[in-house]
Amino acid sequence: MVTCLLCKKDKVKFIAPLKEKYDWLVYPEEVNIYDCENCDTRFIDPLLNIDYNFIYEKTGIYYNEFERVRRLKLQEDPSWDILSRGHPYYGVFDFIKGKKNLEILDIGCGYGGLVFVLNIMGHKAIGLEVSRQAVYFAAGLFGDNYFQLDIDSFIEQNPDKKYDLLISIEVIEHLNNPMDFVKKCISCLKDNGSLLITTPNKDYNQISESRKQYQSDWIMDKPPVHLAIYGKKAMEYIASETKTKVSYTDFPGLAEITGPLNLVAIFQKDAI
Repeated sequence: MVTCLLCKKDKVKFIAPLKEKYDWLVYPEEVNIYDCENCDTRFIDPLLNIDYNFIYEKTGIYYNEFERVRRLKLQEDPSWDILSRGHPYYGVFDFIKGKKNLEILDIGCGYGGLVFVLNIMGHKAIGLEVSRQAVYFAAGLFGDNYFQLDIDSFIEQNPDKKYDLLISIEVIEHLNNPMDFVKKCISCLKDNGSLLITTPNKDYNQISESRKQYQSDWIMDKPPVHLAIYGKKAMEYIASETKTKVSYTDFPGLAEITGPLNLVAIFQKDAI
């Protein structure tokens, strides 16, 4: 029986076989795409596991990010470079605007650019990343604010540490147990702390002829790099299950009509 990756309900609808695949990975004979009729999550079944050390070291998926982060220290105001990367980073800077001296944990920090910029801005930020190569690079360039840990290992080593803000940029779509991940993130928040999650937006409406690649059954990175696609209904489900209040970053311009390509959801602890 096929059950939803997020809510674990079996009320799912078959969409299509997975057609777009990476040529460096051997897939099972049949992988299908489903929509959950309970929380509207789009996901694949069966789930496929992947080693992110392999992804960072042996594929070119994150090469452009590597090149951009490497240049950050050369810039007079690197926050502008981070902002230029689109909706996820705009959402972070919009949220922290006017706030000072936040203790921040960036989960899935990649090559560490955002943590670097947040510390320059006067916050106290550290980053977690499962890839040893990404952590090695970040620590070598930006200092020792980076740790090769997942959220489980971090909590085990720091059971009493709490943060004002947890950031998880484009991570949840990679995970095979997203609800457990969110609950553990929220357990790391101070009272009235916030968890900011960004993810490719299932509610994005394609209207531009120049971006037809987003009209397919799957947007952004192909499985198993991404395992699911979430929209606001999924975020509302997460909020109900974690007893948090969720809000969203608003974006100007075309995104007001289409919805942003990347959804930015902010979950506030102890808000309801």
